[in-house]
Amino acid sequence: MKKVSTNLFLLIVVAFNFSACKVDSKKENTKDELYVGTEKSTAPFAISNAENVINFVAYKTTAKVGVNGWFTKVNVLSGGEGNSLKEAVHHTEFAIPISSLYTKDTSRDYKIRKNFFGLMDNTDMLSAKLILSDDTSGTVEITMNSEIRQVPFTYTIVDKKFSMNAILT
Repeated sequence: MKKVSTNLFLLIVVAFNFSACKVDSKKENTKDELYVGTEKSTAPFAISNAENVINFVAYKTTAKVGVNGWFTKVNVLSGGEGNSLKEAVHHTEFAIPISSLYTKDTSRDYKIRKNFFGLMDNTDMLSAKLILSDDTSGTVEITMNSEIRQVPFTYTIVDKKFSMNAILT
């Protein structure tokens, strides 16, 4: 099954968004929000206090027909705090439960979980660590299918919102 991850028939374009939260700001949750955070941090910037969204585009055929989706849960494992948003993001480790995959089509979600992730080793959770290289780029270390991949990404920070783009092949 290792061949599945090395020869991915599913190209995933990942866009991570971490919106910065000050401790004193209030957050109203609605049922459509993808907010994940169990404990509030007292740091000026904390990923666990922020709205965290992981979007993707999966290509389902050789004609590269894109399917948009996202993961509805992001669990911050370590790091994720700092005096600036950049400091909070640098060296943040997080996990993404595959069960939180969502594409607005439950039958498609089931097929992706079963026929893509289900064929892999140890992939109930994807895990990753973000490492910022400079003011616009970095590397995400993704663990998937018992393999670790270094994937370069570009990012922006605008209005206390961290957004990154990476391509996993």
